[in-house]
Amino acid sequence: MFKWIRLLATCGPKIIIDYFRWMRKYSKHPEKYPLELRYKTVREEILFFMKHLRIDLDAKNIEAIEKNEGPYLMVSNHLAMVDTLMAIALSEKPVSFVAKIELTHTPFIGRVLKAIDCVFLDRGNLRQNLEALGVVEERLKQGYCSYIIYPEGTRQKNPRENMKPFHPGSIKMAVKANVPLIAMAEYGTFRPFGGKHDYRANLIQMHYFDPISPEEIKEQGVADFALSLQNKLQSEIDAERDVDDAYILAKKYKQKLPKPNWAEVALNKSKAKK
Repeated sequence: MFKWIRLLATCGPKIIIDYFRWMRKYSKHPEKYPLELRYKTVREEILFFMKHLRIDLDAKNIEAIEKNEGPYLMVSNHLAMVDTLMAIALSEKPVSFVAKIELTHTPFIGRVLKAIDCVFLDRGNLRQNLEALGVVEERLKQGYCSYIIYPEGTRQKNPRENMKPFHPGSIKMAVKANVPLIAMAEYGTFRPFGGKHDYRANLIQMHYFDPISPEEIKEQGVADFALSLQNKLQSEIDAERDVDDAYILAKKYKQKLPKPNWAEVALNKSKAKK
């Protein structure tokens, strides 16, 4: 309960002001404003908010997304809404999402997703799904922006369990649009908003894998590739879970984190390795 009071006190006023300042107009009429402007504004808001989530970030191979010149399709496991915030915070280039249509009714989050051209799926309407995925493919082909899709189809509510089976159709979009596919495994994103504890440090691990060409996916076959990719991500998630368990056991969640903007620090370190 205390974490929500703290977040409301530190972030609430700015979010409410910005809701009237830009969220409504960007979400209602995104076509009137350049994507770069909308994304930059959204990302600045998220970076401000993330500073108050007490995140102890361990991000590996972030340069996989920064060095990619054109658009890409990213696939990742899905544990919490923080997944979305993290993805935006760590990408300077515009990236959007394929998400369930129910999120359009979520306060603030729905506005933000609309503002960055998120494509929404109505899981009960197959025709609408096909049309929506067609929009994503066309935007990827045109180089409009990169997209992230969660191939499990929904979030895994129990982080101790394995991922749900991948939908090969999610992977196939990279082949149809002829763009690289970047996979990412993450763990710990369920903690900032979940549970009863207001930890001083919330470990979040994110491992970006090197881009995979559409030719490589076609060569292996989409269905076989999806299964092998799921096994690869699951292996990484298992390793991240072990690190997380050790982190909690050692009570590192009690440490006081430094004040610098963790997202910018991570990006700077990543660029220094190039």
